[in-house]
Amino acid sequence: MPDEIEDGSARLQSDMDPERRRQLGAHYTSEPVILALLDPLLLDDLRVELEAAKGSSASLEQFLLRLRCIRVLDPACGCGDFLVIAYRELRRLELAALKCSKSPETSESHARVDLDQCWGFEIDPRAAEVARGALRQADQREDLYAAAELERPARTPRPTAPNILELNALALDWASVLAPGPLVFIVGNPPFVGKKEQSAAQKADMKRVFPDLTGVGKLDYVSCWFMLAARYASQNPTTSIAFVATNSVTQGEQVGILWAALFELGVTIDFAHRSFQWTSQAKGKAAVQCVIVGFGLRDRGRKRLFDYDTAQGTPQLREVETINAYLVAGPNVLMRDRPAPLGGPAIGYGSFALDGGHYTLDRRERDQLLAACPAAESFVRAFVGGKELLHSKARFCLWLVDATQEQIEAMPEVAKRVEAVKDWRSTRARPETRALAATPTRFAEIRQPTTRYLAIPTLSSEQRAYIPIAFLEPSVIASNQVYVVEGATLHHFGVLTSQMHMTWVRAVCGRLESRYRYSAGIVYNNFPWPDPDPEQRTAIEARAQAVLDARAAQPQDSLAQLYDPRTMPPKLAKAHRELDEAVASAYAISEISETERAAALFALHLHRKNRVSHLRQKNTGRG
Repeated sequence: MPDEIEDGSARLQSDMDPERRRQLGAHYTSEPVILALLDPLLLDDLRVELEAAKGSSASLEQFLLRLRCIRVLDPACGCGDFLVIAYRELRRLELAALKCSKSPETSESHARVDLDQCWGFEIDPRAAEVARGALRQADQREDLYAAAELERPARTPRPTAPNILELNALALDWASVLAPGPLVFIVGNPPFVGKKEQSAAQKADMKRVFPDLTGVGKLDYVSCWFMLAARYASQNPTTSIAFVATNSVTQGEQVGILWAALFELGVTIDFAHRSFQWTSQAKGKAAVQCVIVGFGLRDRGRKRLFDYDTAQGTPQLREVETINAYLVAGPNVLMRDRPAPLGGPAIGYGSFALDGGHYTLDRRERDQLLAACPAAESFVRAFVGGKELLHSKARFCLWLVDATQEQIEAMPEVAKRVEAVKDWRSTRARPETRALAATPTRFAEIRQPTTRYLAIPTLSSEQRAYIPIAFLEPSVIASNQVYVVEGATLHHFGVLTSQMHMTWVRAVCGRLESRYRYSAGIVYNNFPWPDPDPEQRTAIEARAQAVLDARAAQPQDSLAQLYDPRTMPPKLAKAHRELDEAVASAYAISEISETERAAALFALHLHRKNRVSHLRQKNTGRG
């Protein structure tokens, strides 16, 4: 793309009001990302065809005719970035064929690829006009370049023009505009708008595209383009599709909703780039991690999976038999929200105060309360959520579950807080909250373990090699910002703080921005636990204890500090490596790549799930 076109595209998106840009999902796509999509979708195959055609004028003529028949549709084209690059590459392939031809008829035919092969839908008129201008400039540049390479005059101006239509692609039958077919390729990066950021109009679009889909309110806006593209291709399964999207469409609860609907249509994933860092030249660029998914309704044979060591790394290609909805080379299973784990003890949220802040105390508030009311000391407990667990922040709460009315009345400062909670709850809009005013001394939801438990933060940085988890005593109150696993042993701690578990997290966990958003139903309850023999279990427990000992050796450091990848203590890193080896041994998995570990875990998940389903059916039959 020439600088003036690139700058114009980025400039328009930079000059937009930030809210407008966010709602439209108008983020300039860099050329390397565009080519990472176009190459496996279309261009690689064309290059192979061109090589095979060299030396035969008839074959080159057929190749040129094929190029002329290609149609590229970007149904959310913005300023035309994808179309400009696609058009340029088609013109360059055509030029290469013309230069190889020894037939005067073929070589004299000059360029046949033309602007009318470029199709785009765009809701913003200003962006649509930029796209038209960018394609016209690209056409002129390629005319001049071809003329110089072939040593002939540039071809004369033609009446053809790109088909950039100003409309809402989600309110249109695409096939009514462009008939689907074997040489139609759908590309682009549809708007990145999460479920919480969607406008009323966008929510209406979602309902229009998914009128009967349960859970549509949990999907990102980009899901609409995936579904409409699949429906379009269902009219001619030879149509090929590839989109850049936020990695949320391949993680967490969205997968089981969106991809179940896509698979019902017969969608197959042909190639994919796993999560990588979005790059853009526009100001206010999207700070997200993306994936590229190439798919269609016909099986194109072996699949190409591009993986990254880091989000900013270089893609590494693997040819695989299948790619599932999590972009893992494993069985095509979808994680549903399971009510119970496939193995291991039960998990749940900590307790939910819903108190208007009157029962939660920082250190200063706790000290003031105890100074005024020393008898309250037995009712003040350490209160731990995700931030407190990770950063060793001091936070407390009034825990009045066992307090009698006489005890509360004898503590005036505590009684004031009880009354404040009662008043606050009674004025809330939700009837359920108002009803809780009748029991003001109790948290709204009490799920406090009575024995030692594991605490898992609901959110954790993706930069850490492990989600930091910890054992807590029942005297420490867990908030609803952590998950609690009561009755967990060293074995459970060891498995959950291993790379095997982190591989599972990275494959299926939802994200908030790029941070891991751990879940009970999707991540933990679907996790396939190992089935170790006694010797393997003992090894896991011993090395899990070594991890705890390495932590305890630096009591001044918080978990966030201990697990900072830049400063992780060597002894702790070594203890984790040895624990990883012990857990991998229990899975009968040697030291292999992340994607291979993920594939093995998906296969084991399917086995565990089928076994649980079989036992349930068997027990039901006996009943």
